[in-house]
Amino acid sequence: MIKKTGKISSLLTVLVLSLLLIHNVLTASENRPDSINPKADQVIKKALNYISGLSSFQTEVDMNIKIEAQGIKQELVHKIVPDLTKAIEKETAQIAQFKNMKAEMEIVFKNWEVNIQIPDDTFIYTPPDDAKLAEPPGLHPLFGKPAPSFKLELLDGGEFDLSQQKDKNIVILDFWATWCGPCRRVMPIMEEVANEYKDKGVILIAVNLMERAQAIRSFLQEQGLHPTVALDKDGAVGNVYMTKFIPQTVIIGKDGIIQAVHVGNLPNLKETLKKELNDLLAGKKLASIKKPY
Repeated sequence: MIKKTGKISSLLTVLVLSLLLIHNVLTASENRPDSINPKADQVIKKALNYISGLSSFQTEVDMNIKIEAQGIKQELVHKIVPDLTKAIEKETAQIAQFKNMKAEMEIVFKNWEVNIQIPDDTFIYTPPDDAKLAEPPGLHPLFGKPAPSFKLELLDGGEFDLSQQKDKNIVILDFWATWCGPCRRVMPIMEEVANEYKDKGVILIAVNLMERAQAIRSFLQEQGLHPTVALDKDGAVGNVYMTKFIPQTVIIGKDGIIQAVHVGNLPNLKETLKKELNDLLAGKKLASIKKPY
């Protein structure tokens, strides 16, 4: 039996279980019914270690993972028993009614079938007769429009008022969260570009969506990042800026017009941002150029 101690949040439960299923598939694929595939063990251990360190805001959970043979002479994941004690104590520390509260959870996998034959047509998709091809992505609805004004509390104290930046600075809004993988990869790039242009009238505001201040501070400290973070505690500003997906980067010109919107982690993000900022600083209007986001 493997006992795994790590920081696992409910958001990652599906990923954890998926990785355990991968362990079973890799193990079963060895055609050596009396042994465990070392590669499978390596994959699952590395993956679990990676998940454990994904974010400092996640609650600590001790997980007992039982691997045993189930009548097929192969070692497979049979049972997962997460110990929720630490999680409950942490989340309910300030709530008297929940003191000494206990919870138990046990996930059991039964009736494993390995090396089953999958019909060739399993993954063939036949669209319905009335199906239509989707249109390519168009312009973001806010592209070329006045940026909605807002005021938000800053992580390090004070307040950010977007309206105070008009005719003064180009503003980059980066809508993000610590649990978002692409956001974590984008943030260092955003900060690097913003620092390069900070003396040219460009400021970066990292708008965090609905996370606790301590979780944000822990993440920034671990990553060695120092952006100006605005706290969108209820997600209201994110809704106004139509952030269906994150990260979402919004560049607002000194005229208060939204000049660019990027969703996701672009493969050439640094070069794209620098070109857009250079064009804006040169007096060009990006919003006059129609382009998808």
